[in-house]
Amino acid sequence: MDAASRNVAAFLESLQDARRRLADVWNRAPWRGGEPCESFLLLGNAFMVDHGESVRQYHGEVTLGLRAKDAEDREFTCTVNVLWGAEGWTITSQAWQGDRLLGELPERRASALDQCLEQLRAAVEGVRSFDPLFAGEEAWA
Repeated sequence: MDAASRNVAAFLESLQDARRRLADVWNRAPWRGGEPCESFLLLGNAFMVDHGESVRQYHGEVTLGLRAKDAEDREFTCTVNVLWGAEGWTITSQAWQGDRLLGELPERRASALDQCLEQLRAAVEGVRSFDPLFAGEEAWA
């Protein structure tokens, strides 16, 4: 396998590992009698984000996510997004109830693949900080 192929394989294997670890993190969340988590992976196209004074252009995005339902059948989603562009990698993490954003972790950035994979691991671990959002009835309101 050549160097480029090894890099692609390392990226794909890291996505597989992140998806498994994300499920492990969320399967330990206090779901209050809800349904088990369902994982998903989405591959997005190129897009731009307007930040007012600047526009950030991305070549694509991979979203790793998990959906779960509580005892009252309300759906919650946790996502870790890996975006790439000419400037490097950006990793974001969010928690949602339906279309409502419940929480978001600070953006992570990397300029090289090995840094991206390290930031991806850290982002998945960071999802643990969403636990208080799902800990009790008062957090669901």
